[in-house]
Amino acid sequence: MLKAIRSYFYRQPNRKCEYATPEEEKRARMAAAQEQFKLWMAILPDILEKFSRIPDPRRPRNKRHKHTVLLFYGLLLFLFRYVSRREANRELTGPTVFSIVHSLFPEIDSIPHMDTLARFLEKVSVEEIERIIGETVKKLIHNKHLDRLVADGSYVIAVDGTQKWIIDWEFSPEALRKTYGNITKYQVYVLEAGLVGPKGVIIPLMSEFCANPVDADEQTKQDCETNAFYRLAARLKSLFSKTPLMIVADGLYPTGPVMGLCRANHWDFMIVLPSEVRLSDVQEEAKAICDMERDQRLTYIWGDRIQEYSWANGILYTWRDSNGHYHHIKLNVVYCQETVEDGDEISQHILAMKVPLERIEKKTRRLRRRRSKRSRTQTTHKVTKWVWISSKTINSNNVVERCNGGARLRWNIEEGILTEKDKIRGYAYEHMFSYNWHGMKAWHALMHLGHLLNILTYFSTGIWKIAQQRGINGLLRWLRQSITGNWTETSMLSKLPEKPQLRLVI
Repeated sequence: MLKAIRSYFYRQPNRKCEYATPEEEKRARMAAAQEQFKLWMAILPDILEKFSRIPDPRRPRNKRHKHTVLLFYGLLLFLFRYVSRREANRELTGPTVFSIVHSLFPEIDSIPHMDTLARFLEKVSVEEIERIIGETVKKLIHNKHLDRLVADGSYVIAVDGTQKWIIDWEFSPEALRKTYGNITKYQVYVLEAGLVGPKGVIIPLMSEFCANPVDADEQTKQDCETNAFYRLAARLKSLFSKTPLMIVADGLYPTGPVMGLCRANHWDFMIVLPSEVRLSDVQEEAKAICDMERDQRLTYIWGDRIQEYSWANGILYTWRDSNGHYHHIKLNVVYCQETVEDGDEISQHILAMKVPLERIEKKTRRLRRRRSKRSRTQTTHKVTKWVWISSKTINSNNVVERCNGGARLRWNIEEGILTEKDKIRGYAYEHMFSYNWHGMKAWHALMHLGHLLNILTYFSTGIWKIAQQRGINGLLRWLRQSITGNWTETSMLSKLPEKPQLRLVI
């Protein structure tokens, strides 16, 4: 179902242009650009004000451009999804873009070269840029724009690690070393955290890079994803000290230290339990309880699949830390067996539909009822099993929401990473932009900030219908062409409201 929705949302319609005259196309482009500018004016003034408070590390006599201007153009590179500094220099330094930007934000009063920005990012505080991302998301939560992302009373935070870059020469001492026989490669590995929700929503939140000490030798133990999680957890706790969070993670994280840290931070969690080898005593006891307790079961129809849940609560788990101290924690295990009938046929029907995304579930149920009238010999079944560890007690009232609205959304961050890596609809995730380790992290933070603003763009009420018609990739390309081309008249900018309100369909 998730794959079908993703294909539906990213696909491009196979049809001719719907505009009959140049004037009609210009009006449509100007209207869409106007909605884009409204969102920028609702979000960017606060971000620019935070940019201005970042300490400028340059010497005063070397300042030709304000550092706010430099950071804004770096953000604009990712807003328009250019894949390199060279391309941004060609496309962003023209008078058309500058006239629009300066009309919207008078403090942007010059056009920098991207090499100037690259040198600046090698010295600027990366933590300050990342804090802006967190504070922007925190403000959206405070203003109740993201209330629909709550599952079982908590905002769902998904964490996942991924490789950003790998090469066969040591470009930085912080890079991780990977040895394949006699060949040594140097890797950039990042742990990402994002706020996830229904409709495939993934809002980038923060990144934690795995980095070796500068003075490390070959005998020094390298940094890893687990250690990065502990550092990221401290930053999450500092940012969301009072916000209820649910951590969803893959099979690397069902360990005593990780779950103990979540309990200490008062975080809810739903973590994948990958195999019978991991926490084998807990799994054996959970299976025994599920076999005995027949009332701890639930059957639920979710889209095109039938889910059969069973769970076991209050299983005692004991683990020992690095100092030899024993700790005890009570865990809850939930099993989900899914049966999908004719999943490929359902996906094809969904892709053929030109309906709003929120109606997909209704259409899917109708197709399932129609399909059930056929002979059973003509249907195929695909059975998938899932196991999660829950911090909260599972019951028939919360099992569906915690699994479908929480644990299953872990996939969104994987899809978000793939989106940022994609060469067509992505954000040049695997492009370094700078071989300087500090500068590379700063570019990465600006990429996430640009991705965040684009997510708000196609979930804004004024652009949502266009996003459904053109798909995400087509929408962002169409908006970029409308703004960077000669479609937009600067006279229309004076008619925009001074403080437009942000309205989202999330």
